[in-house]
Amino acid sequence: CWLEGPLEQPDDPRGEKLTKCPMFFVSISGAYDHPTRIDVPANEQRVSVAGTETGVMDANDLPRANMCIATGRLWIGFGRWAPSPDVRSVQQWVERELLGTKYRGEINPMGNGTLAEDDNCTVDEIEIWKVGLA
Repeated sequence: CWLEGPLEQPDDPRGEKLTKCPMFFVSISGAYDHPTRIDVPANEQRVSVAGTETGVMDANDLPRANMCIATGRLWIGFGRWAPSPDVRSVQQWVERELLGTKYRGEINPMGNGTLAEDDNCTVDEIEIWKVGLA
């Protein structure tokens, strides 16, 4: 996922901070034959970061992860019943219509695909880069 914006925790350790910023997903390998950009609808380009004593809330008001990107399309530090202490535990999905015709992965019964091996998985590594001007 490419984000053009800060990842900032809320001032309240039991709160959540929502930041709107331009973003898109990138599939490096597996889901497509070549590296592919997947755009996120403009009105859903936002990041929620949880405070140190809670998690980002899902649609049912349950804490699920440490960070939520693109209105739930990517959850980092994801857990079924509470946020995982392992940030490599993720949930990731994208709606079929955003994936395009060259998507080679499976579509689940809800009409979503994933850029990962599975929509709920532990990734091998996460890279965070910050690019700035000198």
